[in-house]
Amino acid sequence: MERQDLTGQTFGEWFVLYYVGNGRYHCRCSCGAEKDILRSSLIHGESTSCGHTRLKRDLTGQTFGELTALRHLGYGIWKCQCSCGNIIQVRGFDLEHHNITSCGHNKTKLKDMIGKKYGEWTVLGLSDKKRYLTCRCECGTVKDVAAYSLISGKSTNCGCKRGLDLVGKKFGDLTVIGRDELSGWICKCSCGNITTAGAYHLLRGKRMSCGCKATEYKRQTMLERYGDTATSRINNPRDKASIEACNNKDEMLKHIAYIKNASGTDKKPRIEELAASLGINIGPTYRVLRRLDLLDEIQHSVFGRMENEVSDFVESLGAKVDRHRKDLLNGLEIDIYIPDKKIGIEFNGTYWHSEEIKGKTYHLNKTLRAYKNGIHLIHIFEYEWADEQKRRKILDMLRRMINPSSNTIVYARKTELREVGSSESTEFLEENHLQGSINSSINYGLYYNNKLVALMTFGKPRFNKEYQWELHRLAYKNGVVVVGGADRLFKHFIKENNPTSIISYCDISKFDGHVYPRLGFKATLSDITEPNYMWVESHTNIALPRYKTMKHKLLAAGLGTPDMTENDIMENLGFIKVYDCGNLRFTWKRPS
Repeated sequence: MERQDLTGQTFGEWFVLYYVGNGRYHCRCSCGAEKDILRSSLIHGESTSCGHTRLKRDLTGQTFGELTALRHLGYGIWKCQCSCGNIIQVRGFDLEHHNITSCGHNKTKLKDMIGKKYGEWTVLGLSDKKRYLTCRCECGTVKDVAAYSLISGKSTNCGCKRGLDLVGKKFGDLTVIGRDELSGWICKCSCGNITTAGAYHLLRGKRMSCGCKATEYKRQTMLERYGDTATSRINNPRDKASIEACNNKDEMLKHIAYIKNASGTDKKPRIEELAASLGINIGPTYRVLRRLDLLDEIQHSVFGRMENEVSDFVESLGAKVDRHRKDLLNGLEIDIYIPDKKIGIEFNGTYWHSEEIKGKTYHLNKTLRAYKNGIHLIHIFEYEWADEQKRRKILDMLRRMINPSSNTIVYARKTELREVGSSESTEFLEENHLQGSINSSINYGLYYNNKLVALMTFGKPRFNKEYQWELHRLAYKNGVVVVGGADRLFKHFIKENNPTSIISYCDISKFDGHVYPRLGFKATLSDITEPNYMWVESHTNIALPRYKTMKHKLLAAGLGTPDMTENDIMENLGFIKVYDCGNLRFTWKRPS
């Protein structure tokens, strides 16, 4: 007997929009938030809202700087109105901690603070860090201070008034020999190296050497603090045997044998089981096994379930699916292949597709090989699929490519074209574009029944100043196909702005850029940019782009030491570097 379709029904605060596959429905909460919910959770009342009904604190109507919270949008995001009238979305955490106090219209006011005194601080200039100013204390110390802390009076000096003097004191292998006005305290390590460290890190035991004994101190601290056990990121206890297993091949084999015996089978333990028993994350577990040459002793099943979910969804669209084809790319395997569409889908697990295993250009080279064989290869990274919002967008993308008729068809000639405000543009892109929103100066949209269904945005080029404009984003409303939408929007931009040259970038891990030539853009394979990378925490799939993990930002956050590289710091934190395929540059020039 076929299950009843829940589309259009209401369950608590949820309104069911459509079926996404694998027993899940895409639903909209009464507050506006959208999420994929299991059928059983809806029917049995296990999920009745996005969680807005159980907010720990209602911020509605409260003012934070120049922002007034209007309503909760779900997932801790608040819709706010700035004193200038702009509407923006801000995390509740950022509001309550005064990280964001306006829409940004008053950024230039920071310049007015230069030269002024706030307590013992004199403002020297703007800092590289957002909403921070470089200041000099009366004692001579120079430091970046948050503008809010200066204005509110939370920071009036560098701490010199507390009379702190660490000269001559010893912290682990470090002996303090002097004071550095910029970096804190000058220390001499037992190995002879001279380094600098902040008082906070010295007093709390976070800096014990110049870096030469970081691993030794980490291990020693774990054993001293917790005895025979130590906590980990996933809150599993670690005994001394587990810690020793990570450093000794024979001990690791004993550990693997113990898991086999406990299961009552001769099957190799799954990587998830081994990681949980060791009390460390999956990524570090892989790294330990590789170092000990024991990768063949476990089952690599970390992303098999997710790959099956992708395959099941494609089949639910009515497409014939071939799994694990090796005859199309000269021996390279395609996880999921749709013969009728000549579309291949690669599901890239975090560790096995990291730089450590695949290198920097593997995904790009495989994409190019597929292109030369007439195959459009789509890469879905594990950290993307684990993100609910991105997964929903990927499902919509696949639906458009594989079965366009399953979407609502709208013809561009029947729509109304008009300029879109920045707040509406941001909201639309966050909801419907894989890469989210971007600051753009010109936004044109197509409206059908007074609802925005297509958007094209333009602004000044971010990377190549030789061009007059950059086409930033082209997005369609989820579940809607606008026939002729891109053509109409682009022609309108040309007519209204009379550009001489335009550049745009296409993410070739997902798209083949077929729309660009239709608009008059040109590109060759030599126009592909270098692959970019993300830092991914293997157990949680938290992904951080490279602009958030620059060394100076990590050091400013108290992570790592000056002698460590970005790679050293991020790997110590349990993150893995994963490269994408790069972007294909498309250029347009006004016909002469």
